[in-house]
Amino acid sequence: MEDNQSKLSSSLSLFRFFLYSLLGIFIFFIPIKVEGSSSIPLDHMANWLSSNLPTATTIFILLLIVCGSIYPFINKSWNKSTFNIVFTMLKVLGALFAFLVYFNQGPEWFLNPHIGPYVFNYLVIPVGVMVPLGGAFLGLLTGYGLLEFMGVIAKPIMQPIWNTPGRSAVNALASFVASFAVGLLITNREYREKKFTKRQAAIIATGFSTVTVAFMVVVAKTLGLMEVWNILNRPEYIGEWIT
Repeated sequence: MEDNQSKLSSSLSLFRFFLYSLLGIFIFFIPIKVEGSSSIPLDHMANWLSSNLPTATTIFILLLIVCGSIYPFINKSWNKSTFNIVFTMLKVLGALFAFLVYFNQGPEWFLNPHIGPYVFNYLVIPVGVMVPLGGAFLGLLTGYGLLEFMGVIAKPIMQPIWNTPGRSAVNALASFVASFAVGLLITNREYREKKFTKRQAAIIATGFSTVTVAFMVVVAKTLGLMEVWNILNRPEYIGEWIT
């Protein structure tokens, strides 16, 4: 009886691993064409929200900015170090600039379409929509074993190329699909547990702590590269690279 239950549990875990991992890969990495535009499903969702709910989206982002600027004062961390003080002041300044752009008030140079409004409309809004939306789906990549699975596969290349333990592949993948902060937290924990040397921890923290895949979508979209987001989906580009 116990063996049957164990087999059933293993089968369900394996099913969830394949189902949710493949769904996460589809949402983040497989371009599809919607109304003539080729992009990943996550980007299509963000575009739909921005296009159909522009006012609600903008207000939501302004609320995020305000909450981020006042949170250090609520948890009383704003004056714990010089870094915290400077960063908190920058957050407050950023909130002020966001409201100036939203209400179209301020100096002429700041309201230039290529300065304040450009940053707000083409960086702040896309990031404000893409990152929280991406975070809602990141659990598909991180919560069902895909992260650890890919870490095991990548182990053989970590030591000979970067001179770091094979387990550091998990740190790199966590930074990419979850958050650079998550990658740094994992690195710090494993360094404190003596699993990394100081040199290895420094290499991992500075070399592997990339931006998240959700933010990379924002950058690719800004640069007009979403058509080739997944290069494997465009064999003609692969042929050009080979030749």
